[in-house]
Amino acid sequence: MSFDNLIFKKNLLTQSIGRILYYFPNQITTTMEIAKEKLEKGKIKHGTMILAEKQTKGQGRKNRTFISPSGNLYFTLILKPFSKKWYEDFLRYNIAAPLAVAETCNEIFEEKLNQNLNQNLNQNLDKNLNQNLNQKLNENLNQNLNQNLNQNLNQNLDQKVDQNLNQNLNQKLVPKIAKIKWPNDIWVDSKKISGILMNNYCQDQERIFALLGIGININSNPSDFDNSLQSITTSLKQEINESVSREGVLALFCNKFENLIDSSQFSLENLVHKFNQIDLTIGNTIIVIEGQNTYQAISRGLINNGCLLVELENGTKREVSSADVSIKPENYFEKK
Repeated sequence: MSFDNLIFKKNLLTQSIGRILYYFPNQITTTMEIAKEKLEKGKIKHGTMILAEKQTKGQGRKNRTFISPSGNLYFTLILKPFSKKWYEDFLRYNIAAPLAVAETCNEIFEEKLNQNLNQNLNQNLDKNLNQNLNQKLNENLNQNLNQNLNQNLNQNLDQKVDQNLNQNLNQKLVPKIAKIKWPNDIWVDSKKISGILMNNYCQDQERIFALLGIGININSNPSDFDNSLQSITTSLKQEINESVSREGVLALFCNKFENLIDSSQFSLENLVHKFNQIDLTIGNTIIVIEGQNTYQAISRGLINNGCLLVELENGTKREVSSADVSIKPENYFEKK
């Protein structure tokens, strides 16, 4: 089904992010390439978005292939710096993007959890109310129904509400949580749901842009991916067992992203703190792959320059950058 721009704009609350949208209903090479072509042809406004149904040459970090089946979101945002210190603004974009994606996924998970909770409670309440009503009618058949029935029913109903609420919260309904795998992936449990890549585009000192490429798995199924990827990828549809509005997800992301990059609302330190709260590597042993060198370390989280702080076995702390380091959790999911 094609992307509905009217529904998207109806849910969009931003001033600039996503306000100008170029949508390609058929497959293209990559949204990043189209964004570069737009920049080469003339002036482009901050927040312009390139959105495609499918990419034939989707690309991740280190020129890795990014598989792009239909039913998901693949887009590139063209972003201008807010100041002459463009590298500081681009760092903010790089931190805010995975945060916005994770927060978007988590809001959808929370809505689904609340739906399920309400449904289960209503079903159990109706069932228990009918059971209690029949029991009490039989027990009180020879008693004064007007005096005792209502009191006993209300007491039993209150007890059942508390019992069912606790059971559903503690046993049946476990919330999904999307977390960031530094520097640019979003995972749900042990599976990847989103990938992010940011490149710089510079024609001269006056024309410097950040190209923020993002893919989010929305309605894809395991069969849409190669066998080698089916066990390590997921989508919102797979996680909540129902199709999800791509227009609603994209608008929600844009709203959150524009809010996060606003320095009047969030300082860089605030963003780093929020990032570390949902970083799945922090405090865990990780494998750092740095060129031909591979070593173990404990992740101590993102720091203000965008690097990941790690602690080596001898206690030495070291900063690693996303440009030449891969991070792979070791035994993280077995520990959970």
